Order: sequence, then C-alpha cells, then structure tokens
Amino acid sequence: MEVKSRHYLSAKDVKKFNQEIVKLYPHLEGSVELKNSTVEVITLTENIKLYIVDNKLDWIMIKDRLIPSVSLLNRGLEIPFIKVDMGAIPFIAKGADVMRPGIVDASDKISRGSIVKIIDEKYSKTIAVGESLINYEEFKVKKQGKAVKVLHHVGDKLWSLAGSLNIKQ
Repeated sequence: MEVKSRHYLSAKDVKKFNQEIVKLYPHLEGSVELKNSTVEVITLTENIKLYIVDNKLDWIMIKDRLIPSVSLLNRGLEIPFIKVDMGAIPFIAKGADVMRPGIVDASDKISRGSIVKIIDEKYSKTIAVGESLINYEEFKVKKQGKAVKVLHHVGDKLWSLAGSLNIKQ
C-alpha cells in the first residue's frame, strides 16, 4: 500500500464532503461539522482514500464506500454497534470477520449492509469497523456464521500507514 497523491480540499469541497457524510449517515446531521476544518485527502493504491480532518484520520473511502475510522469512533462518533466478547478480540485485531457466536449484544438499529462499529464488552472501545451481514432480527435468532465483514481495525495497514505519516489516531 503506497501513497499515490495528497491534497487539501477547498472550502467548497469540504462542504460537499460534509454533505456526503450526512447523506450516507443521516443520524450524524448536526454532529459532524467540517466547515472550519482542514481536510486532506490521501489517495492510496488499492482504491483507498484517507480523509484527514485537522491532522486526524477520521474517514476512509474503501472502494467507493465511506466509513468512519476506528479513532474517530473512539473520539465519540456514534453509529450502530456490535459488542463482542473478549475472546473474539485477538481474532478481530488480526482482521478476522466477526462470527455470530462471539457477539454478546448489538444495536437494534443494525440492518444488513449497514456500517457498524465493533466494540469490546469490557471497556466498550471500538476495535474495528465493518459491514453488517445480518439485521437485528437475524441477530436475535441466528446462532452461527459470519455476522460482520471487518473493513478496518486497530493495527491494520491503514492504521499503521497513518502513524508513519504522523497523522494522529
């Protein structure tokens, strides 16, 4: 994974980016305001873009899908959650998808295809971001199989690259 280009968004483009976030995550309207922020876009190989807001990795575009970073979620941004038991954490921290048996709780706002944060049961810290493969109703009855496809996790290549570029986590 290499940096292809870096540039700052103009004020007009920052406004458009903010509107895109609210369009994708309507419940964030009013809580995400980038008007007076500096937004840098780092384009990487592998069809990935990092959105650095005020020198913090906040948003990641993976194959045209915009997701919040683990660090942004740990700073208080709220999206639906999946809570996993402590035994699942080492596997998720290595990039494994979340399996249904490791889930101890989930937000009732989860739908198939929605972006969710994966939190640990002890400290409620976000350890990964993923795409839900089941909805809340399925979560209540399903006991086996994959539940969340992990897209970004603590310690992954994006996390490490941000650190090497002196971007705050």
